[in-house]
Amino acid sequence: MRSKSYGRIYMREGGLGMHLVNAYRQQYFLHVRPLMAMVKRPEEYARVRVRNSNEKPVIGCPAGDVWGLFEPYDDEVEITLVIGPRDQEIEMNLEVQEPENVVAGQTYILPSRDFETLYLALELMVRQEKTFQELLDDAETSIEL
Repeated sequence: MRSKSYGRIYMREGGLGMHLVNAYRQQYFLHVRPLMAMVKRPEEYARVRVRNSNEKPVIGCPAGDVWGLFEPYDDEVEITLVIGPRDQEIEMNLEVQEPENVVAGQTYILPSRDFETLYLALELMVRQEKTFQELLDDAETSIEL
């Protein structure tokens, strides 16, 4: 059996996503929009994050491009993230549909049922986002007892 990873729905600086951690103690916060793009096009790489133009890492994020691959299997899903160099974008080899000039990678393997539960909750939160925020903005801030 392969090493199991874990995911959690998380809000980070106003951004909704899935925080992933694997058995090697690697972690990544995958914003909901790139995650949804990956799930809609399984087995194809999708850009997750654009590299910093100033080549400096942001706290908790690499300075280079990040591309992701979502691969569903019968009883598990595999999310692979590849990280490019600071000074250039990741290039895709169109013949084999694989990224080139990758400097690091991470893999997260979650049970299908766990991933589906988290993903369905994220989809619901995205669908309700506008209405929820409107109601929240107009909500009373105190409770009369």
